[in-house]
Amino acid sequence: MRTTALILILGAALLIPTAAQADDAEDNPRTKRRAALLEQFDTNGDGKLDSQERKAAREARKAKLLENFDADGDGKLSRDERKAAREARRAKIKEQLLASFDTNQDGTLDEEERKAAREKRRSAIKAKILETFDENGDGELDESEKAKAKAARKARSGRRGMRNRRGMRGRRGMRRGMMRRAGVRQLVLERFDENKDGKLDETEREKLREAVKERRAARKARR
Repeated sequence: MRTTALILILGAALLIPTAAQADDAEDNPRTKRRAALLEQFDTNGDGKLDSQERKAAREARKAKLLENFDADGDGKLSRDERKAAREARRAKIKEQLLASFDTNQDGTLDEEERKAAREKRRSAIKAKILETFDENGDGELDESEKAKAKAARKARSGRRGMRNRRGMRGRRGMRRGMMRRAGVRQLVLERFDENKDGKLDETEREKLREAVKERRAARKARR
């Protein structure tokens, strides 16, 4: 029981196939994709991608995204183009899920089919964890192997937490900046929007520019 519980807990920490991908190894889209990546980018033939090889893979993926979704041809993805890319990816995942688990072919997953998908994923999680940490090959994790698995999970969680904290700091900074700009805009309108139409016409903008110049001059005089 302890081994089973540990397996379920550690699943999120490993590179585990999703429910749509948790098919037999030879039919697993994730396995096929990894093999294709290694074949294309593993230039030194060591069976894994180093930093330079991963960089090359990322650049190739970016080029493919631009090829497929850069509708205006400006060399980058706009908000609408990124949305289209996400929708295409979701559609592909849905297609894989339905192909694997929609046994009654009604175009949706009912409760029994979702249960089958979850069970398949649990089996894939267990197999992956045993493959990674079952050093003696006895089909279960002993105390030493569990300790290594826990350490790997902790290390991965720490890295993920750091990325999340960095992302949160970035988002908070963006929100504060937007709020600050909104506050400044409101103050400017209150002072210079003489006709109260919610924007500055050319005469009002000229008065704003003159006020800014005067403030800068006053600052220089105080130095």
